[in-house]
Amino acid sequence: MDALCIVAHGSRIESANQGLQLLKEGFENSLSIPIYLGYSDKSKDQQHLRSICQTMQEEGMNSIGILPLYMTQGHIYTRAMEIIRSYDFTLTEYPTLLSDIESVSSAIPYWIDYQPDTYYLLVAHNSTQQNQVLFDQLQEKINKDNIKIVVLDHNTDFQTWCPDTDYPIEIIPFMMVNGHHVEKDLKMELLPLFKSKGYRVQLQSIGLPSRKAFRDWMVQYVKGQGENNV
Repeated sequence: MDALCIVAHGSRIESANQGLQLLKEGFENSLSIPIYLGYSDKSKDQQHLRSICQTMQEEGMNSIGILPLYMTQGHIYTRAMEIIRSYDFTLTEYPTLLSDIESVSSAIPYWIDYQPDTYYLLVAHNSTQQNQVLFDQLQEKINKDNIKIVVLDHNTDFQTWCPDTDYPIEIIPFMMVNGHHVEKDLKMELLPLFKSKGYRVQLQSIGLPSRKAFRDWMVQYVKGQGENNV
């Protein structure tokens, strides 16, 4: 493998992408190949991702590992992979996170610095009902009463997220960036609602890659998935 390309749904809020840059640096410190970071979004032209593919091509990279930082294979992931596959690369494609529920479920307590006397509300974002099944399977596999995964979509009623607990609550974005959904939906709507109901609650306004535990895990996971390639 000549290079590794991390592909993620970046944010228009530039500071929200800092965790992705830290993850890129983590791979650069651990692997002896070039590391690229391409942002994919909802736009049709996907200019940033296309420019990264063109750069890799110009720099003579032929065999590319693709690390898709998506929970599921939704429409943005699908569009990103269509663009990457349109270039003449030999690809090693790593799985999306919820393609390996066994590994992710056992890693989550490590990622969030789990404490048994805290209630963790992990907020994911999902665009398709089909992928909801994967979050349900992940919840079942975690098997802890004080870790709850909820999924944000355009029909979400935050009242239904109010837990029956006396524990302090940590709201954790189960997302790759702390962009619009964190700043608007969680910080401006969910957090005030929980406070108004008397919960002891904190919002951790960072995406998963801003967590060192997640970054370290990802590096080791990629090494384990493709130890013959890197």
